[in-house]
Amino acid sequence: MFFIDINETDSPDKNFLELLFDDESAECFIYTKNDKIQRQRDKAILSCGGIPYLSPELVLMYKLTDTAREVNRTDFETYGRQIEAVAG
Repeated sequence: MFFIDINETDSPDKNFLELLFDDESAECFIYTKNDKIQRQRDKAILSCGGIPYLSPELVLMYKLTDTAREVNRTDFETYGRQIEAVAG
């Protein structure tokens, strides 16, 4: 069970919370829509201050599944290039 304290005054323009459910094993994150897409768990699920979050490249992968949303296209165009540059 998760308890999430959302304060609307912090982000009044945000109107939804997105939860992503995928398969997993002890070693890997497995993308539900294509089980050939896998990532070592410690590289897929990162943590900051004890709060786990999905790695940026996996977030962008999810955004590619909904390119009708302008914010997803913009994020991919902006951050996709940055990730590609870092990955070399």
